[in-house]
Amino acid sequence: MMLVELQKTVNEWNNRSHLLPFLKKASTVICIKSEDEVFFIHISKGNVELLLEGNHHIDAQLQGKKDHLLSLLRGEFKLRQAMVSNLVTLQASFRTTLYLETMFFLVKPYKLVDNI
Repeated sequence: MMLVELQKTVNEWNNRSHLLPFLKKASTVICIKSEDEVFFIHISKGNVELLLEGNHHIDAQLQGKKDHLLSLLRGEFKLRQAMVSNLVTLQASFRTTLYLETMFFLVKPYKLVDNI
């Protein structure tokens, strides 16, 4: 289930042309950890890819219960809201945190954008 939602998020990031300026940022690797799974998202040169394993320099580590991570990926709450509520933890520089917050917000499903 988590793999499917992560792939949907990655596909959305790649398919939404308005995100291209954000994706041209320097290479960023996000490690996403649930209780029993670890995934990596690599953002580089206008492309986003999901990696199932990796030996990468990690710029951000997002960790939480699977249900909370899935809710974040589905746009049910904002990254900052999840962090303040202790639903997820994020280890990243301030700049990377802001970048991820923007990316997760902009990939929010269109049907939920009207609820902002």
